[in-house]
Formats: sequence, C-alpha cells, structure tokens
Amino acid sequence: MSLLSRLRSLFQPAASRTDKAARKAAQAEAAAQLAARVRAEFPFPLTGYPGQDIETVLFIMRAKPEDLHPRVELPERDPGGIHNMPVIVGEAKDALRLAEMWRETTLRHEDKRLSGCGADPAARAAADQAWEAEQTRLAAALDVAQWFAKQKKEADEFELLDPTDQSEIHPAGTTPMTRLTVGHDHKGRPHPEVFLASVPVPAGDSTLLPILLRTGDWNACPPAHVHTALARHWRDAYGAEIATVTADIIEYTVARPPQSDAQAAELALEQFLYCGDIVTQGVGSIATLARALRHSTRWYFWWD
Repeated sequence: MSLLSRLRSLFQPAASRTDKAARKAAQAEAAAQLAARVRAEFPFPLTGYPGQDIETVLFIMRAKPEDLHPRVELPERDPGGIHNMPVIVGEAKDALRLAEMWRETTLRHEDKRLSGCGADPAARAAADQAWEAEQTRLAAALDVAQWFAKQKKEADEFELLDPTDQSEIHPAGTTPMTRLTVGHDHKGRPHPEVFLASVPVPAGDSTLLPILLRTGDWNACPPAHVHTALARHWRDAYGAEIATVTADIIEYTVARPPQSDAQAAELALEQFLYCGDIVTQGVGSIATLARALRHSTRWYFWWD
C-alpha cells in the first residue's frame, strides 16, 4: 500500500471503513455459497484453484504419474479403461451454467427415450448411456471434410474472405495465443477461484468431453458429436487437446501449431466455419486468425 493510500485510510471515517469491510465479508460469503452450490449441482466432482494456477494444475494432473510431485493427488485410473480426466470448467457461475445446460440436455433426451419423467433411475442411467453411445457413433461417422464443405456453402460470402489476403489482416488480432483465457478476466487479472471437473472418460480420450458434458446444440454452437469429431480431426493434425469446456467456451492446448502459412490459412478457415464468432466478434478476418494461429499453442472458441 502506498503512503498516500495509508494516509487516506487514516482519515477515512470509521463508519465508512466498517461498511467497506462488511461489503467484502458479504461478497466472500456469497462467493462461498455459490461455490458450495455448484459443487452440489455439478454432475462430476469439482476442485477449485486460483485462476493464475489453473493451467499449471491441469497439466500436472494430466501428466504421467511418474512425472508428478508426490504431494499432487492423481486422478484415479480405472483398470477397466475409464479415466477420471480433469477439464477446466470456469468460475463458479460458469460451472453452474454448464451444470444447468447438462441437466436440461439430459432430461430432454431421457424424456424422449423414456416417454415421460417417471422412469426409475436405472432406466434413466441406461438412457444416458444410450445417448452417449449414439453421439459417439455419430462423431465417428461424421465426414469432417463434407461438414466443412457444407458450412462453407452456407456461410455469408462477405464474411468468407480469403484467409491468405494480407490486406485483410488486422495487426491487433495477430498475437499468438500461448495461455488459456479462462483463468483470468478480460483485463488479465486472475480469478480468485476456477474449477477443474473430474470427468470419467473412456480410455482417457479428451475428444469425448463435449459428449460427456452435453456441450452445444444451441444457436450456432454445433451439437456434441460435431465438437468431438472436429476435436479428433485437430488432435490428429495438430496434437490439439481440449483443456476447457464451459457453457459457451472451448479451449485447446496445441502441441504442433501449423508448420506453414498455407496450413495456418487452411486451419483458420476450418475454425471460422466451426465458430464464426471468433472472427466476426473477435479478430475481424480469417486472414488475421491465420496469422495468429501460425504460432499459437492455445486455441479459443466462443459462441454468442
């Protein structure tokens, strides 16, 4: 605290200081209650960490057991092939919204399969498994090239600008992404608490996270099986792994960024067709996105 700040605090009325302390206490209590609520309502176990640490913790918890510091608690490894995979789900308010969307999607497909809400828990669990199996099958069957071609045919010609056109590049949007965004606010300040969910994932396959978290299928956000199919496409091409899933954000870590400008342009077009908002409400052009992707080790998608 600066000398000027200390002097101001000395001359600040006692009542004002008391009110400020009371407001802080009330805010802390509200935050604690929200965190407790989201832990109770989220479909998978949650653990909170400071925002500035969340990316490091994610990498540690996904690392090989022999690489871990002994004080770090490992996700359980099921011998049957189900791995409890950590994924960032945002602040408490973000995780709560994701839980609400998960519940709505789950009830919708359960009611569709069971023709009513009165089914017993075992029947509902079977319906959940059947939906996840169907989404997994749809993801495996999706022809990614055909999906991109269909999206391109339906895209607005004005927005679908040449990703190699240098005149369309906006310098402010070309900075490569090297850090996940969800741990910080728009000014770069770390959030006090960000949550990791531990999601049981067959064979530790992170591409299944959108299906297991019931992601998408609203507005321009694709359905869960499309997220999974494209995640597999980008994993194979760029070593991309899903790191964050919230109600409206998906983030990736990227092991192998594009190796050429041409490859970056192709990827930028794919990402625009998948999530147009990152261009139309973000960097401003596909060419700008291509320049940023050339050396980015993190990817960010957001749907309005």
